[in-house]
Amino acid sequence: MKLSIFCIFVVILLTIYKINADICQNCLNKGDLCTGLFSETLNNGGVVDSYKFIGNCKSGLVCGPVNTTNVIPNKVNWICREYGKKDRSCFNGLQCEFGLVCNRKQICIQGNFTQLGDGCVRDSDCSGYFPKCINEICQKYKNQCFTNNDCAYNQLCDSKLNQCVDYLFEGDKCNQDSDYCFTGLKCLSNKICGKEYLSLGKQCSLTNSQCDTSKGYYCSPNSLVCEKFVAPNSMNCSDGIESNQCGEYYGCSCDGKCYQNKPTPIQTTPYQTLVDCAYDNKCQMINNINSNQSCVFQKCQTELCEYKKLYYQNSKITCDSEFLISQYCSNIIDNNYSIKISIPTFTILLILLINLLF
Repeated sequence: MKLSIFCIFVVILLTIYKINADICQNCLNKGDLCTGLFSETLNNGGVVDSYKFIGNCKSGLVCGPVNTTNVIPNKVNWICREYGKKDRSCFNGLQCEFGLVCNRKQICIQGNFTQLGDGCVRDSDCSGYFPKCINEICQKYKNQCFTNNDCAYNQLCDSKLNQCVDYLFEGDKCNQDSDYCFTGLKCLSNKICGKEYLSLGKQCSLTNSQCDTSKGYYCSPNSLVCEKFVAPNSMNCSDGIESNQCGEYYGCSCDGKCYQNKPTPIQTTPYQTLVDCAYDNKCQMINNINSNQSCVFQKCQTELCEYKKLYYQNSKITCDSEFLISQYCSNIIDNNYSIKISIPTFTILLILLINLLF
């Protein structure tokens, strides 16, 4: 009987060990150095001093300068420290806590979360370049726009006219020279807004490629034609070297493998779902949708969470991914959970096994 129990425990312990062994254990504590000097030899034989990441900071910490009041010319000898808190400094690259923004005075504030027509207290609450807080409402004080954030939820900014214009929807007549079709639509050759799925080798546009993502096609920024998206070689990188070894949508982890760190061009569905939800709820895709006071966060948290998961995946790239995504998903049950047992838990189970047997 004891032998059977022993065998079961051995299987459990080996499983736990395998789970933990697969995790890249390179998470640094508060105060640990996270960057260091890195000398890179150029093709012409010259040497350039830069920085390299020593490791990833533990959950709730960010790699930042030791002192945020003095100018540091590069990222050498940064440490793991807490994110910039509300009303505290974000000078010299220190990131603010999720949902906060670094203003022009380099202070972390709750800002840029209010869209046109919604209530505000100060100008910094309003999203965009031109809206101001007038009579406690975010309003335009200039009849022009610089980005879509300067417009209402159902409008976009015409960069040629610097004016807000209404979106056009599927079936609406349009002009290809000024494509006002809603996100996910394109002004087709028949001058009607609609969906078009371009095949391999077809010419496309980076702003509205319409390449058939269901077949893995995306608009190549180099050729401007629809090409097959190919994920990078998982072993083709070296952690700490500041180069684009893994491609635009992947990052190099401390285990020498490439892991995705932002949505690829063929992962369009979560973003389109988020945009549709925002429109249906009269929310603008403003600068700071991360803020828990933004319309998008309050009305489309599920859709926002699914989209943000593409950026903050539970991979080996960062020790912080779970902390960041939890800001969005704290009230959303993720059925794709995984077993996570720490080394102390492993030790406790081993002690229980010994006591049970002897």
